Amino acid sequence: MPINNIQADMIKAMTKATDILYQEMIQRLASPDYPNEIAEATKTLPVKVDGGRVIGTIEIDLNKAEMALAFELGSGIHAEKGPRGTYKIQPKDAQALAFRWNPQQEPWGSPKFIGKTPDGRYLFRWVDHPGIKARPYIQPSIEAKAQEITQLLGNFWVTSLSKQLGPEVEVIR
Repeated sequence: MPINNIQADMIKAMTKATDILYQEMIQRLASPDYPNEIAEATKTLPVKVDGGRVIGTIEIDLNKAEMALAFELGSGIHAEKGPRGTYKIQPKDAQALAFRWNPQQEPWGSPKFIGKTPDGRYLFRWVDHPGIKARPYIQPSIEAKAQEITQLLGNFWVTSLSKQLGPEVEVIR
């Protein structure tokens, strides 16, 4: 079997492996624990060959789902990587942020607090958001499908080598 045939078969195997992982991620993201934007921003790219490597890629467009990494790694005070702490949220297209809230003590005297609306919402100049706890979907998908993908790619090599070397070669697993 010529090298080009092995490479073409490897591209097919890697495409299938990438799709297996992608489907697992999408299944996990279908849970109500995740915003729909993450699944909508997730796609597989065509497998590419770079030197001697065959690369399968699953891309998450962070312009469409900027919260995707926060769900995988946590954010703010819950961040598992990078700096921890609250982060400031300010209004973009309004003078204030408005929340329905039932605090134990109203925040009068806070420089952030503006007041209350007639319908009971609390108005703020900004808030210090604590972030979110991690709800990983990438790493658990990898762990769930690692054995299946390893077996798929291993079978590819056994089949390719058998074709290349001929029937007189015995492959021992």
